Amino acid sequence: MSPRLRDVLLLALLAAPALAQDPLERLRQLEEHVAGQDRKIEAQNRKIEELERRRSPIDDVDPARIDAAVDRYLDAKDSKLPVTAGFDGKFFVQSEDRDFRLTIGGLLQNDAQFFETDQARNDTFIARRARLEFEGRVFRHHEFRLEADFGDGQSRLLDGYYNANFVEQVQFRFGQFKEPFGHDVLAPWRWHDFIERTMGGENLAPGRDVGAMVHGRVLDRHLNYFVGLFNGEGQNARDDNDDKDLAVRLEGRPFRTSESIWLKGLRIAANATVGRDETEALGGTTFIDSTTAPFLTFSPGVRAGDEVLRLGTDVVWFVGPFTLTAEWMHLEQREIGRGSTVGALEAHDLYVAATYLLTGEDKTVPVFLPAHPFDPIEGGGWGAWEILGRYDWFHLEDERLIERGLATGTDEVHSWTGGLNWYLNSHVRLQFNYVFSMYDEAVRSGNAQGEDNHAVLLRLQLSF
Repeated sequence: MSPRLRDVLLLALLAAPALAQDPLERLRQLEEHVAGQDRKIEAQNRKIEELERRRSPIDDVDPARIDAAVDRYLDAKDSKLPVTAGFDGKFFVQSEDRDFRLTIGGLLQNDAQFFETDQARNDTFIARRARLEFEGRVFRHHEFRLEADFGDGQSRLLDGYYNANFVEQVQFRFGQFKEPFGHDVLAPWRWHDFIERTMGGENLAPGRDVGAMVHGRVLDRHLNYFVGLFNGEGQNARDDNDDKDLAVRLEGRPFRTSESIWLKGLRIAANATVGRDETEALGGTTFIDSTTAPFLTFSPGVRAGDEVLRLGTDVVWFVGPFTLTAEWMHLEQREIGRGSTVGALEAHDLYVAATYLLTGEDKTVPVFLPAHPFDPIEGGGWGAWEILGRYDWFHLEDERLIERGLATGTDEVHSWTGGLNWYLNSHVRLQFNYVFSMYDEAVRSGNAQGEDNHAVLLRLQLSF
């Protein structure tokens, strides 16, 4: 046997056991591999079961429903109107279509009062008015107004009402607001030409009350009407009886659309109120003149127990920079008395007022702007300057009120006011008034007594 063949046979004998064991080893390895795969599958099944337990209910929702909900959200988001904000005389926020709008305004009036005689109030500085107002509308037709005053050491609600304005011809207002009576009272303080109201506006007109009113503009806005029913108790007062006041006012502008500058600014109005209050206490009530000095005071214990009637008419005429206003008021209340002493309250007030803008601005527009606002820093102008004058006459018809001791003071007053208004811009105004009141009989106040009164009134106003 050759050495080469011997080596081959020897190698074969040595490798035979290994070849014989290889299938068994491979079978064992396969079994171990299969067992490992089973363990992995079991672990994955446990994870699937855990995920099934944690699954959100939304996973069962039809995907089409989810898509539809997303589409609705996106459509609603796209349909929302952008909101704009700015300042147009007042601060405002509104939707682009103006269906929703909120305006914020304010009024500050700080006064200085100086009197010649001691029978009137003392010389003083007063934070007369500090007002904050909110106006607006929701869903276009539902309007509201809130106004509060924090001036003169008080905090009180002035206006708080809702107004339904679906059509301007027939609107409905409910809440606390001014009764529709008297131009002098209805004119807002921010645009009032004089520092103080007339004696009729202060003492005879009803002012603010709680009630409901139908009003509107008809005949192509040539006629405004107001018809309201009110508690008759006044501002922020609780109603303690079933008696109510009826108030009616008509305002006509017969030449509103005329091309004539002499006619288009003419407005004529008439108004009346009627009511009854069998328990009204007049004792301590004071009538004041345009210097704010008292000239008639009802004695303690005096009460009114009959119908209250007010009548009035006013004319306002705007011609460019010139305005002329005249108004008459009448108040009548029978059975004024204390015990067996009885009298009647019947009073009249008549005034005529005129203003003229020396700088030539047109006052017929709702809010006139000085042609050259005052601004010395930027080299601006001197604002707008206005002169004004007013005569006011008050007369008490029944002198027996004083003769019988139901009231003290005088039955007739004549008051003259002259003044100057300086509009620095459309929001800031300085006012100067000189007022002279003359009484038919001497009026006593404290230890002083006089038949006339002089006053110098100053006011700094900021409005927005």
